[in-house]
Amino acid sequence: SPVSGRVVAEKIETGDEKSILVLCRQAYYLGGKEESCEYELLLKNFKYDAKGGTVEREAAIGTIAATTRLAARSRVLDPYMLRNTTAKPVFKDGFWYFFPAWLDPSRLQALSFRQVGSFEAAVADFYVRWAREDEKDDQSFATIHYFPELDRIRVKIKLDAYPVPANRTQALGMTELNFYRNPGLFVSESRFPMGGTYVPILYWQKGFKEYLEKEYVLGNELYVYCSIYTLDHANKAIVVCVRDFALKSDEDVIAERKKDFEK
Repeated sequence: SPVSGRVVAEKIETGDEKSILVLCRQAYYLGGKEESCEYELLLKNFKYDAKGGTVEREAAIGTIAATTRLAARSRVLDPYMLRNTTAKPVFKDGFWYFFPAWLDPSRLQALSFRQVGSFEAAVADFYVRWAREDEKDDQSFATIHYFPELDRIRVKIKLDAYPVPANRTQALGMTELNFYRNPGLFVSESRFPMGGTYVPILYWQKGFKEYLEKEYVLGNELYVYCSIYTLDHANKAIVVCVRDFALKSDEDVIAERKKDFEK
């Protein structure tokens, strides 16, 4: 199962194939605040082997067939589904039917990043929390001090230069190993001197520099989805890893899609 939820309907299709509706709840951020929505996930035409009224994410619930289909439906155009779908939904019998692209773990889960107004303020808060809580006799070369509910953020910035090749540090390697299991993933960097003791560095994955050069005009606003992970004591830096970027805000994308879909 790609979700956790409650089975609210079952229907026998052909032979031993069934279709089920699973009522799901999804938490997300919008406007920097925690929100949530409910939707029904339709799993159609598969051999359903599970028992009971609930399913758990990643639990085995049956066997798919060539005719198996997957869709999400909701009576409202919720911002979460508007932002994360990759196709125009279909309205039928009082429901909007979506392609649930948000179930693909390789895709950006845009609204799982808390929207913040200032990169400088987010980094300063990260540093202050570490300074308040850190053991003063800790002489390690780096400290991971990551709290997803605070440090996984979407922020608006401006770049005055495209990323340059990253200075490979122990702190960056440790961060990659702990959170991505992929040493060498981040290959370029953008430094943001802010006048503090530690300089925040945005690290970009392979290919992002080229995407930025094609799509982004220096000096314009850029929305960056990133996580503030690590204090690099050896180099007096803060390791910030970029997951993705966008030229429009989530709020603008949601408003544009809602207007378009309701036509």
